[in-house]
Amino acid sequence: MCGLGKWREADGVFEESLTLSRRALGPKHVRTAADLNALGNVSMLLGDMPRADALLTEALAIERENYPAGLQLGNTLAALSALRRRAGKLDEALPLAEEALSVTLKAEGTEGPESAMMYRNVAQIHAAACRTDRALPLYRKARAILERLGATSDSRYAALLSQEGLALMDDGKLGLAESGMRRAIELLSRAPADELELAMAQNNLGLLRMRQKKYREADELLTKALSTEQLYNSQDAAQISRTQDALTKVRSSLR
Repeated sequence: MCGLGKWREADGVFEESLTLSRRALGPKHVRTAADLNALGNVSMLLGDMPRADALLTEALAIERENYPAGLQLGNTLAALSALRRRAGKLDEALPLAEEALSVTLKAEGTEGPESAMMYRNVAQIHAAACRTDRALPLYRKARAILERLGATSDSRYAALLSQEGLALMDDGKLGLAESGMRRAIELLSRAPADELELAMAQNNLGLLRMRQKKYREADELLTKALSTEQLYNSQDAAQISRTQDALTKVRSSLR
């Protein structure tokens, strides 16, 4: 369901799974922690940040006590760092992301898909802090791992291309940014598609088109992104507001 972008349906399934795990396996079982983590991630994607924070914090306590060297701890730390990043708390996000990377590298090794995602997670924080010189090498490292693994049709690879494109745009490398962003949309447009990931990729390319002063294309891309965000992610007011602000600027330039 998550792979298909059916986040609301997935939320209900994870909620039921958490209830069953707590009942059958106990409150500190690794499956219970995994269910808390999954439900926290879905809550964050749906824009319910307080719920996501509570679920992930509960998972973190279980993992620190019982599974301090496991991938689940890395995943929870990464999710909490993403939550802080989305709230603009970059100084809090970075230590969590760096610990998530360290835990994952020890648990999975340097060439695993989760390790690639952890490099991407740290890169996103540096990019958000306008440290493109630190973000871009991490994006490249994450991309290289996924390419060596043959995971180039994975939606996570597509999202990585789009995010790396934003950092390249901020670094003034507009041609490279466009190439990655267009490839991301191509991959995410194939069925079955994750609609929210596609909307984010469209949003990112729309921002690039703004930078290139291609305002009609920017308008079309941002309008598509906003429509999807309002349909699938109506609780994430911050993201919707960012898209609306960009769209307002584009339409002002078209007048």
